[in-house]
Amino acid sequence: MRNFVVKNSYSLLFLGLIVMFSIVCLFKYSVDDSENYVEVTVVQGDSLWGIAKKYNYDNINTTQLVSHLEKLNNINGDSLKIGDVILVPVKEGKEKYLTMSNN
Repeated sequence: MRNFVVKNSYSLLFLGLIVMFSIVCLFKYSVDDSENYVEVTVVQGDSLWGIAKKYNYDNINTTQLVSHLEKLNNINGDSLKIGDVILVPVKEGKEKYLTMSNN
């Protein structure tokens, strides 16, 4: 076994470096699908449909996003009132842009 290690030390070192580099790249460049939430205060004329269209960051089906908002906020579309604050999921990093642009 020792002879194998000695004979192939450069190959084993190179293989180890490739494995370490792959692990670092996997963590550093992996796709981050984590969600954060912004609080949206309902104003006159708002509807869940309109809010869903405005904050639809992945262009998913608006009906599905409305359903998700209803479940997330424990509401149904008809019970939305001016002044209500609802949580809307956004991709990480986009919450600052969205809250700044909506003030």
